Amino acid sequence: MPTFPHWHRLLVVQVENALKRRGSPVGIPYWEWTKPNTHIPDLLDAEKYVDPHTGEEHHNPFHDAAVAFLGPKVHTSRDVQESLSHSPAWGDHTEL
Repeated sequence: MPTFPHWHRLLVVQVENALKRRGSPVGIPYWEWTKPNTHIPDLLDAEKYVDPHTGEEHHNPFHDAAVAFLGPKVHTSRDVQESLSHSPAWGDHTEL
């Protein structure tokens, strides 16, 4: 599990509450660092996703993206390595 500042979630909640007091409906996503990483989330790994409101399948913009200045057929690529999402053994380190 990565080391992450403990105060970060409190700071995010305080910012979120300040936004709500000013009428913003926005929520701020955060990394729940207290839960162990067991897999790469589908949001980052899946080529397509299903819209929960319509049931329609769409291209996942987090999977790859067009590099417009290189031409319409040039896209980024992904090499998601499942091993990077696992917590290392005590005293060991990740590949990062």
